[in-house]
Amino acid sequence: MTGLGRVSNVRGQGENPPLTVGLDGGYVHARHPQSRTEGCFEVIAGKVLSEQGDPTCFAFVPSLDAKPKRRLFEVLKSQGLQMNQRVEFLTDGGDTVRELPLYLAPESEHWLDWFHITIRLTVMGQMIKGLAAESSPGAKPGDDEDGRLDATSMDKQLESLKWHLWHGNVYRALQIVEDLEWDIEAQEEPCERAKKLLKAVRDSIITLRPAGPLSPTTATGIAMAR
Repeated sequence: MTGLGRVSNVRGQGENPPLTVGLDGGYVHARHPQSRTEGCFEVIAGKVLSEQGDPTCFAFVPSLDAKPKRRLFEVLKSQGLQMNQRVEFLTDGGDTVRELPLYLAPESEHWLDWFHITIRLTVMGQMIKGLAAESSPGAKPGDDEDGRLDATSMDKQLESLKWHLWHGNVYRALQIVEDLEWDIEAQEEPCERAKKLLKAVRDSIITLRPAGPLSPTTATGIAMAR
């Protein structure tokens, strides 16, 4: 069963039953593009579920909608959103869908789809294996390995990252990806594979960090729904 990882931003529990909002983005090919840059455009689709009414579906094009946050807020209001009501946002962690619900509801939780998290980790693992294969043929006995990326160590770090994410320790997981970022940045002349890995690591940091500012009363973590 595929689980869901969540980065939470919770300040309290309301008495009203929570609203659940699923958001997903994708690119659609334009039927009559005016130029190459208009060949495809992003569409965000969503569904709001509540215990007190029928689900509401909506969709819009971010590049054309002047106030996408307002549109989402109006949908939530139509479902009876109260100021102290908890809202659970389910997304894949993409930049657009992640920023859309920011600041809309004080009592909110941001859930990350575990499937998309594991895809990121799998890609990073493949990049690390590529680095190991690239460096092995040129390595000779007695070569100075100072400053060279240790692919074996990085692979172990990745396994540790996945373990901590699965068990809900987002604090330690962020430490691990930041350590990976530091190790790659320390390279004086990183190869092309290392540069791509660095970008993937930085994207993971952005995805795992909680949406919105933290405060002393903010609970932050990744939990699993099995």
